[in-house]
Amino acid sequence: MTLFKDRKRIEYLFNDVQSAWNELLVNVTLEMADHSSKQAKIASGNIAKIALAAGHPDWEILDQSQAEQFCVQGDKFLFGYGVKQSYETAFKRYLAAAKFGYSEAANMVATMFENGLGREPDLPSAIYWYREAGNKGHADACNHLGRLYETGKGVQLDLAKATEWYIQA
Repeated sequence: MTLFKDRKRIEYLFNDVQSAWNELLVNVTLEMADHSSKQAKIASGNIAKIALAAGHPDWEILDQSQAEQFCVQGDKFLFGYGVKQSYETAFKRYLAAAKFGYSEAANMVATMFENGLGREPDLPSAIYWYREAGNKGHADACNHLGRLYETGKGVQLDLAKATEWYIQA
């Protein structure tokens, strides 16, 4: 009888060890996957930054927070906050974020095109980017479009469209 009890006890302990081992493997696997995912996200962000610096960003790997970061970088270069002021660099940062769909950046790209900051004034491009931002609900861009339609600057004078954009703002 003791042999039977010892065998049962050993089986019980073995099952406990096996269960603990399986749980450990699952936890280690999950932790490794989480760590790998974080490292992959960091690497993707770094690749995006390198590609942007080279002038060839891969828009598919950008996420919303990176677009926001590019927009903030654009602000820094536009106004010279902590860096040498550079309209060209600011424009590149804004354009990267705008192409991702970040409306604040699209509005800034349009403003730079309209006012010729770091480039020749280009009203058709300004209108395009104001529309991109305005269609996403960016109030300033809607207001700019209203002003352009109201004055006929770069577009045919159209008070009805001006009113629509002002209302949307």
